[in-house]
Amino acid sequence: MRQDAGYLYILRTHAVRTPATAAYRVTFTPEGNRDVYLHCEDGLRTFLKEGNIPTGHTEEAVSVLRKEPEHVIEDVRLTPQQITKLGFWSDVTGQAAGHVRLLR
Repeated sequence: MRQDAGYLYILRTHAVRTPATAAYRVTFTPEGNRDVYLHCEDGLRTFLKEGNIPTGHTEEAVSVLRKEPEHVIEDVRLTPQQITKLGFWSDVTGQAAGHVRLLR
């Protein structure tokens, strides 16, 4: 099965740094055509787990994002199906184009 290599750019979108209230915007480059918005650290962890991101990379991202507003996870390999399932791709002619995924 083909996998697209890229990176995840994670931006903490609010100045709030508490685990329960933090919000994140995640972009997969180069293949994604939209951002995914997540709520709270648990939502970020769940999302990264669904993308098969190793636990060490996930915990590093969470730790960095508590102090810094952005973090990059490099050499991420996702199948086209994962890219779609995670919300990084939508058919701009379909109804899914307006969908924004929020995990709580």
